[in-house]
Amino acid sequence: MEPDSIDRVFDYVIPYIHTTDDRNSVSLVCRKWFHFDCLTRKHVTIHLCYATSPHRLSRRFPFLKSLTLKGKPGKAIPRASAFQWVPHDWGGYVSSWIEVISNTNSFRCLKSIRFRRMIVTDSDLELLVRMRGKDIRVLDINGFSTDGLLKVSTNCCNLRTLCLQKSEIVDKDGEWLHELASRNTCMESLNFYETGIDKCDTKDLVLLTKNCSDTLTSLKVTDCDLSDLMDVFRYAVKLEEYGGAPYTTSTGIVLKIPLKLRSITITYRRNHIPILIDFPQQLTELNLTCVSFNDNDYDGFLAYKCPSLEVLYAKDTIGDSGLQDLSQSCKKLRRVKIMRGSSEEGVVSQLGLIALARGCVKIECLHAYIKDITNEALECIGSNLKNLYDFRITSVATRQMMTDLPLDNGVQALLRGCTKLEKLGIYIHNPVPLTDVGLSSIGIFGKNLRSLMLGFLMKPNDGLLQLSVGCPKLQKFEVRGFGFNEQAISMLAWKLSSLRYMWIQSYRAGYTICETKMDFIESKGNIFGGDGNIRNLIRPNWHMELIRPEVHVDVDSFQPFSLLAYYSLIGQRMDLPKRVIPLHSPLDDHDSDDDD
Repeated sequence: MEPDSIDRVFDYVIPYIHTTDDRNSVSLVCRKWFHFDCLTRKHVTIHLCYATSPHRLSRRFPFLKSLTLKGKPGKAIPRASAFQWVPHDWGGYVSSWIEVISNTNSFRCLKSIRFRRMIVTDSDLELLVRMRGKDIRVLDINGFSTDGLLKVSTNCCNLRTLCLQKSEIVDKDGEWLHELASRNTCMESLNFYETGIDKCDTKDLVLLTKNCSDTLTSLKVTDCDLSDLMDVFRYAVKLEEYGGAPYTTSTGIVLKIPLKLRSITITYRRNHIPILIDFPQQLTELNLTCVSFNDNDYDGFLAYKCPSLEVLYAKDTIGDSGLQDLSQSCKKLRRVKIMRGSSEEGVVSQLGLIALARGCVKIECLHAYIKDITNEALECIGSNLKNLYDFRITSVATRQMMTDLPLDNGVQALLRGCTKLEKLGIYIHNPVPLTDVGLSSIGIFGKNLRSLMLGFLMKPNDGLLQLSVGCPKLQKFEVRGFGFNEQAISMLAWKLSSLRYMWIQSYRAGYTICETKMDFIESKGNIFGGDGNIRNLIRPNWHMELIRPEVHVDVDSFQPFSLLAYYSLIGQRMDLPKRVIPLHSPLDDHDSDDDD
């Protein structure tokens, strides 16, 4: 076949190549294929907003239709936000991106915008919707106030998706929802669950469902009286997903559930009327992480009433007995996430995980807070869950030692059996959850790992060196309770050419920061136990930031820092707060935002 013919064929084929990795590989073949990729790429996810600039991205992909931009790091680290390991003002300001997006000559095809863990203000929203409001179809954001939401409601009449879940929104009034309900007739998904918004009139919610009855498929709100929910369900005939905190001030209410409703996210207490009474047979997704069930409430509730369940999010109060019930009757489960409950000791152990692995072999994603885990449980998961691509276990702090540590054999069996595993997280508070042998196994058998999260490892330096030789696809590495030396972590940073992001919490820095000069001064020890310099970690296009603890640290004390390192095509960012100290690489001095 002639070269021109190959190009013509490829011109037709490349729009159907959707995965990011395949796209990236294609763009490296030759300049012409790189150009094809630039012109046809429709969606991009930037996992850290400082990895590139909006101008550079717009030049590279001028016809993007969808953009997801992520800011504040450390989300995957358990309880990172609760302990403020990353300061609120760390960065992730969206203003520079909004300015470029609002320019009609940039991102002119953009219709879907998602800003995750970024700082958005009312003025940012006002500029965005004033310039691009008629184009926006999907808006997923957090922060700001209801004044900003009012601008969105009045300028984005073609909005299909508005997601605000878990946003810290200043609730001034409910006018934004009234305008949205009055002006919009094509809304498909509205989500302001867990936002604290409570000044909305439920009549506006009913009006929205009435005006968008032909399109609305997903609705997640805050508190709602069941009597109002009756009208919502009456109009939202195509509703497939509902989330909220229904309550009642009267009795005898009978809800007519939309025929297509399959997914429920709900808050339920014993003095409330449960919404699940009449239609559990059709449920495929259930989120009970805000439900105040104990293990007795769970027993028998899910297993015999939700046989079609595919996705379950619950608290660890479900216990081993609840997981055993699930394994008997919920054979279609694909995603299971067991969050931390109110018990300090935890109630889920290897018994529940073994039962789940044996009974629900279709599981693809499994996260669990546990009080105990054994090698046998990990071996069982590896033997049965062949489709598993995302696995994370986090131990609940307990006074009792785990019964079967280290977990070296179990991790090896897990990786041998679950060949599709892309994300692995092991946070075990007890001493020596993994030795050098276990880490070496991850390097040998983790051929498809893209994300690795580890916790509380006690100086398995040789194992980390072995890990750095393997894991050819690893892009994200996170550690809590740091115990490696500099040589090992430097080797990891340099050997893993695919690595794009590294986060280390409880980083025992032996250098403190001079309050006046903001320089490093040597104190009683070195960063990694006295064997070198932290700057050995820096590689080309590799930016590093030390994040000081929230409390003031005396120069003679050794409080943990956090270390963030990430790959970036642009120079050092200029919006660093005082608690964040950059480690700039001299290798990047020649780089600029104008480089192609």
